[in-house]
Amino acid sequence: MKQVRDVLQLYSVMNLSLRRIQGATNVAKSTISDYIKRYNNSGLNIKQINILDDDALKLKLFPESSSGVASKKAMPDMNYLHKEMKLRKKTKITLQLLWEE
Repeated sequence: MKQVRDVLQLYSVMNLSLRRIQGATNVAKSTISDYIKRYNNSGLNIKQINILDDDALKLKLFPESSSGVASKKAMPDMNYLHKEMKLRKKTKITLQLLWEE
């Protein structure tokens, strides 16, 4: 969170460009841009950010990552894959073939 605070401090107080913030902090421009976007969407000002502790700041700026929402992609049934590979060991079945199946 120190990195986030440093980036936002340089952006809001010093009014530095992304390149200058990158040079000062060695953070990628895409990451800096993401932090700034989250900062602008949060509605907080720099004084509030400096007052918040790390956990509260993380909840304000990164709400979806701290909620623990599971992925929406269906995971393969590993028990089925293991069983199929054992049954078809002699036929040289591969994980790729099972995946396509």
